[in-house]
Amino acid sequence: MRRAIRKAESAQIKVEAFTSFEAIQSYYSLHQLTRKKHGLPPQPFSFFKNIFRSIIQPGNGRVFLAFQEGKPVAGSVFLFFGRKAIYKFGASDPRQLDARPNNLLMWSAIKALKGLGFEALSFGRTGLQQDGLRRFKVAFGAQEKLIQYLKFDLNKNSYVQEIDQNTRFSRFFRYFPKSLARIAGAILYPHIA
Repeated sequence: MRRAIRKAESAQIKVEAFTSFEAIQSYYSLHQLTRKKHGLPPQPFSFFKNIFRSIIQPGNGRVFLAFQEGKPVAGSVFLFFGRKAIYKFGASDPRQLDARPNNLLMWSAIKALKGLGFEALSFGRTGLQQDGLRRFKVAFGAQEKLIQYLKFDLNKNSYVQEIDQNTRFSRFFRYFPKSLARIAGAILYPHIA
């Protein structure tokens, strides 16, 4: 992790924290790229707009952006609950990953959050199949804890096994243009807009 952080610093990556609407817009552009890479439609922008208005603008969150030559190449959204910060969303430009912007961004965010008086940072939930993201979080000292979910089907009056829908459609959405992916996201995520 230290080597990756030094690599980002030598690539002239700069990290800043924001509470502005423009920052959430910049983050969303990166979010769309990351969701496409993973073969998933992005949540509608209205979802992030609501996070901004309801959480970040009142002072309960921050957007961290990593820049290379003045252009955003990685971003993260952190939400606050008391003295605890939660890493909720992360995204980056896949073409810039060699410069390791996410590593410097997370390290800079950890230092900034500590400076603001936060006592704990939750790295959020990660699927067991997401090995790369799990390694990234553990490299910063995150402690993994298994979360068991039960889903009860009222029609069948029994518990059912959840199928990971992400893998089912991932190849399909990777080839969607941004505009169609946004429309698909708005249709598939109506409950969060």
